[in-house]
Amino acid sequence: EGRLPQYQEDMLNQLGFLWGHIPRPWLNAFEMLAEFRNDFPNEWPAKDYNTPSGYPLGNWCVRQNQKHRKGNLPLECEDMLVKIGFDFGIKQKVT
Repeated sequence: EGRLPQYQEDMLNQLGFLWGHIPRPWLNAFEMLAEFRNDFPNEWPAKDYNTPSGYPLGNWCVRQNQKHRKGNLPLECEDMLVKIGFDFGIKQKVT
């Protein structure tokens, strides 16, 4: 309990994740976004999109853009998002 499945840990290692530096809730949301992007590589979640488990992933993406604009997004988080193609210059699309 409390451990990621090995495939998720491997994926984070490939992205250069620094273990222990990013809060668990952020990491969980990032994993959901990475899975969304894996399932829909040409799409981003709409701002009102909730995952099947009910997590407001679209809203989380909007907040990452807001934090980035305000200079409040940790560099490690920004780097991870950029590696999966997150574009901080665009508005969230409605999918």
